[in-house]
Amino acid sequence: MSAGIDDLCLSDTVPVWAEGLPMIGLVAWWDEPDYKPCNTLHLRGLFIFRKLRELDPAKFQEVMTDLYRDDQPDPQDIGRFEWQTILAYMGASEDEITDVQTRMGRRK
Repeated sequence: MSAGIDDLCLSDTVPVWAEGLPMIGLVAWWDEPDYKPCNTLHLRGLFIFRKLRELDPAKFQEVMTDLYRDDQPDPQDIGRFEWQTILAYMGASEDEITDVQTRMGRRK
């Protein structure tokens, strides 16, 4: 029997859907024990990168390679537009993108 949309929504490896809008469910990430000690932009960025890589390694690698052909920058040095590009490509909602940009000090 094939998986239905309800089965996909419960998966940890695919984006969840709310009201027909894509999202990756990152709001739950902020309550994880591994996030609690992330008190610098560098550590927060590394945590977010790790979670995105766990979500879809191939897709994460593809977007990072497209944005940064030579060297991947430190997450704390990534700008607002780049965070938006990475997160949108990974399936984040506009609210999730804004949340990450805020946590990374990239909202005005």
